[in-house]
Amino acid sequence: ISSSNNQHRQVDTIFPILNSSKNEERRKKILDDLKESSLAYCNANGILVATELSPQLIHAPVSLLPQQYPKECYENVIRLGPIFNRLVNNIAKDIPWLVEVLQSVTFDEYTKRLLDMCIDLDKNGKLHRQRVKLGINRSDYMLHDYEGDNQNIIPQQVELNTIASSFGCLSTKISKLHVHMVKRLQYNCNNNSDD
Repeated sequence: ISSSNNQHRQVDTIFPILNSSKNEERRKKILDDLKESSLAYCNANGILVATELSPQLIHAPVSLLPQQYPKECYENVIRLGPIFNRLVNNIAKDIPWLVEVLQSVTFDEYTKRLLDMCIDLDKNGKLHRQRVKLGINRSDYMLHDYEGDNQNIIPQQVELNTIASSFGCLSTKISKLHVHMVKRLQYNCNNNSDD
């Protein structure tokens, strides 16, 4: 569970036991059960990723419980989507600028290989042969509460990915995971009550 005060308040409203110091042992037992249940669910439902560190698949990074997202913030980031997409598209088409900015990034092998490919394709005129191009972008935001009063919450962009968009297919699976986790939490809180 995130350390965000806002999220704690939201979860507290539904499941006060999670932040109750009244019975720390019970709280820990419930959270341990949720963790194990979420890992089992990820493994059973294909919410998995491969890493360079291990030949085995591991669970994808997920939040244990769903996070409420204010409607106004959601609508704001939806409006920002086309603006950021145009920005990324314009940057991708400006090869001289892209090369100038990224040529000093020689310490990152991955970026260096991508840049070398871009330069090679541009020299051979292959970059602009296709008239239709598709960009799949994912923009990640976190909510920030400037006043700490839940009144002035604004979304702040953390990153914009053009490569790690492969996780898009996991969104429906993670949504189902969250439904499962909330039901599991309700069951634990209702059936282990000793408050």
